[in-house]
Amino acid sequence: MMGATGTRGGPADVAFVKMHAAGNAFVLVDALDGLELDWPRLAIETADPHFAVGHDGLLVVMPGEAAEYRQRMFNPDGTEDMCGNGLRCVAKYLHDAGRIVSTVVLETIGGPRTVEWLRVSGPTAHLRSGLGTPAVRDAALRLGDLPRSAAAAVPTQHTEPIERALAAALYVSLGTPHIVLHAESELPEATWEALSAALEQHALGDERTSVTWFRRTGRERLAARFWERAVGETLACGTGAGASIVAARRAGLVGAEAAVITRGGEVRASWDGEGEVFVEGPATTVFSGRWRFTAYG
Repeated sequence: MMGATGTRGGPADVAFVKMHAAGNAFVLVDALDGLELDWPRLAIETADPHFAVGHDGLLVVMPGEAAEYRQRMFNPDGTEDMCGNGLRCVAKYLHDAGRIVSTVVLETIGGPRTVEWLRVSGPTAHLRSGLGTPAVRDAALRLGDLPRSAAAAVPTQHTEPIERALAAALYVSLGTPHIVLHAESELPEATWEALSAALEQHALGDERTSVTWFRRTGRERLAARFWERAVGETLACGTGAGASIVAARRAGLVGAEAAVITRGGEVRASWDGEGEVFVEGPATTVFSGRWRFTAYG
């Protein structure tokens, strides 16, 4: 049974479900009965994979105002954000709970999002999410715009390709901002991490941004890696997969639909060049449990 038990003002046992979407890990809490908690603090407390449950984001499903259900997502540092992969997990949870049959509209911090149930295989369901119409603009950068420590992590043989990628960078927002870069080849791990961490902090000035790197690996196929703001690297990112097809299609590298290969698995992204971006992929239930939350109410 979902919810929380405890004395208001004291510790509480909070029921949760651990889920993932192509390796993008979430802790989901059902607040449809009106449960109120310090959600940012709960996100921080449960995030560590070694000393807690472990997640890339805390999902909270609650009654909505503009739609029947509302999704909220809190990063491991407690900040609230939009989450594309979380949409599929929330929709799967609602389906498994008998609350929806095939399609649901979820109210989110980025506006309403529609999720369609496609098929199920054991603990994994496949769903298709609408991520909204992208906001896109050029975001040309140079290595010199980043901290010296980031530039120093770029080997000489990668300097020119990185400069080209930065010069052609795009800002793509699907409810949360991404800087999207076309990588001509795989980067050394230390280089990728240093550049991604620097771009998160510096690409947009005052606002942190997620960073999506993609490269074309075949006909209508992209490989993508994601550095999510307030998280670091994640195995998959729904809005990042959507942002990658927007950038790839604008560059003439793919058509209206492509497979996006992430470190956690494959999703399919589509964009007609003008309207809404869609991402189709898995959502998996891992286990359920209860967390002894130290601050309730």
